[in-house]
Amino acid sequence: METPDRDTERVWVVGSVILAVLLGLALVEELKVALASVVLFLAVIVPVLVIGVQVRATVILLLGILFLAPEIQLAPDLPRIIGDEVLLYITALLMIAARVVATEPGRSAPMPAAGKALLLFFPLTLLTMANGAARFGINPVPGDYFEFVKFGKYALALYVASSVRVDRRFLVRFSWAVAAGAFVAALAAILQSFDFPGVRAFFQLVYYSANTDNASEYLSLRASGTIGNPNELALFVGAGLVFAVTLLYLTNRRGQRMLLAAFALADFMAILVSGSRMGLVGGLLAVALVMMRSTRRRTGVIMLVAVSTLILLLVLLAIADVGNALPLAVHDLLWPLLNRVERFSPRHFVDVLARFGMWQTAWSQTQASLLLGYGPAKGALFLLTSATVDSEIFIVALRYGLVGLIVWIGIWVSFLRTARQAANTRDRTSRLVGRALWSLLVVNLLASSVTYTFLVVRRMTLLVLFVGLTAAIARGDVDEGRADARSRLR
Repeated sequence: METPDRDTERVWVVGSVILAVLLGLALVEELKVALASVVLFLAVIVPVLVIGVQVRATVILLLGILFLAPEIQLAPDLPRIIGDEVLLYITALLMIAARVVATEPGRSAPMPAAGKALLLFFPLTLLTMANGAARFGINPVPGDYFEFVKFGKYALALYVASSVRVDRRFLVRFSWAVAAGAFVAALAAILQSFDFPGVRAFFQLVYYSANTDNASEYLSLRASGTIGNPNELALFVGAGLVFAVTLLYLTNRRGQRMLLAAFALADFMAILVSGSRMGLVGGLLAVALVMMRSTRRRTGVIMLVAVSTLILLLVLLAIADVGNALPLAVHDLLWPLLNRVERFSPRHFVDVLARFGMWQTAWSQTQASLLLGYGPAKGALFLLTSATVDSEIFIVALRYGLVGLIVWIGIWVSFLRTARQAANTRDRTSRLVGRALWSLLVVNLLASSVTYTFLVVRRMTLLVLFVGLTAAIARGDVDEGRADARSRLR
């Protein structure tokens, strides 16, 4: 694969924005699925045919789609998609074809160990589906078979990202792409929250067209940005917050630092208006991990982050408590923020305890099929669903049994090991970006205890892109080390 030039990458970055807009407009029409499919296919295949497979540009384009593109509902019994599947499958197939027909032996990246671990879910899903059908009479529905598409998408995204030949310029550009994408999503969430004229109506038509009746009420309570879910929005913009902080370590230009500060402020504001408690804790933790691993004064950084977080939470709670005492004009102006800050009050954390009852029920159902679970079983009405359990650990055990839970743990271990190698590389830029990626993986793994990560297609696709990039960073460092060793021998 040839490294793309700057013009090629610009074409693909602009193409990602155009693709998101066209998909959004397609959702408004009656033939939204067919039109969106045609637009998506042309937007992907034409650049590929004209300029060839450019792995770096593909990764940047995927970021644009993941942060900006609206979801489309192909069928009532199938999960929503955002269209990045087409780009992934076309790119991966052309990469494989180029590798097969190559007349000269080239340097191609192997599938990382993390990708091989992901492939274990293919036979495991088939085995658990057979177990659920044989023992409990659970007939698979179309949504169950979509699991194979999901895991295939993860593996392809990881392989494509791991094939990138990294250098400092690309890593900086990748970091800016994440920070900019998160900023757009955050800005959309802020405008939604403060009911900027026309914004909610636009998102009802474009991003929530499948559920327009409840969209207005939903948006008035918690902002969702371009992602479609408040908790997912918070974790997406949390990634942007981490990369904004990382870029502050990589640039000394005043204009860029001011822009990054604006990005970070918008990201933090979006996390607040999303009302996501996990998003707030996760975002602060990820930033703390990056700062701790990027300075030698770790004790001082830990104290600074801890004290700043405590003061911040106290200020938020104080604002929420005195909100009704504020002048009416000020109260009305700040109401969207105050309404969401109240979710961070300790009295609202009591509802978290209700999850323990669901976890107990999920575990009791798991014990009836402890080894292999029930399979995806999305049509089984007697089983708890992901909408009620609110813990990926328990839902993985319920669907795939202890065998699946062990595989799930192994996948995360392989993810973190790969990211840790990238976080310890010798090049400063690679090391900082690797540490940012590692911190985000740690936070999303912790989030899996009270929400979902591996089973959420959109965010998990972003994370496997991160894992693939860490594999590329680690491989580049190893290759440089071998080159240094050969030069010393000479």
